[in-house]
Amino acid sequence: MVAIALSAALGLPAWARAGTTLDPARIVAQSPAPAITIQQAITKATAAVPGGRVIKMDLDREKGRVIWEALVESPTGRFEIYVDATTGQILKKERDY
Repeated sequence: MVAIALSAALGLPAWARAGTTLDPARIVAQSPAPAITIQQAITKATAAVPGGRVIKMDLDREKGRVIWEALVESPTGRFEIYVDATTGQILKKERDY
């Protein structure tokens, strides 16, 4: 039941909601290829954190969007940067404690 509600919330088609399990990696794999490459997303993420370097990247889906999630380490701390994989827009920047 949770899987069906979650798949509906993610905007998946009806055929994807029929199963009882939900594999996030499969959802992303079934999404169209991101317009923004991993290298472009890394460039955007490091530009958002002066002196930062990306230590982890994930391609994920959030609120119906395919996004790149970057973990950036800098002299001032760690930050999570969310980059829209379609437009390249920085959606969110938050300190990772």
